[in-house]
Amino acid sequence: MIVTALLAAGALVAGVGIIATFWNEIVAWLRRILDKLKTMIQGSIEGFRIFFSKMEGTGKQIAKNYAKIGTKWKETIVEKTIQIDEIPEEYRQRMTVTNAEYEFTEELENQLAH
Repeated sequence: MIVTALLAAGALVAGVGIIATFWNEIVAWLRRILDKLKTMIQGSIEGFRIFFSKMEGTGKQIAKNYAKIGTKWKETIVEKTIQIDEIPEEYRQRMTVTNAEYEFTEELENQLAH
């Protein structure tokens, strides 16, 4: 399963400091989500997308998880409110001033691949 392989690779996230800690916390959060979803969903979890949403002084980490149940797809959305300063400056700068979401799934996959 692709999600399990990606999350297992999370232990390999190299480096020290805020960025490495940031990615490690997100991987741990995704693991908790997937463990919970496995008990709730009868199908297999096939993938996920990760977003940030910025609001006045706070933000949200949003995980959209996709499971296949028989021939149908199910999307489960999990949100976690965080302080905006918990997001490293490098990623905050990529977020817009509006409430628009910033997707960083590909960046997470790249971090897990190294």
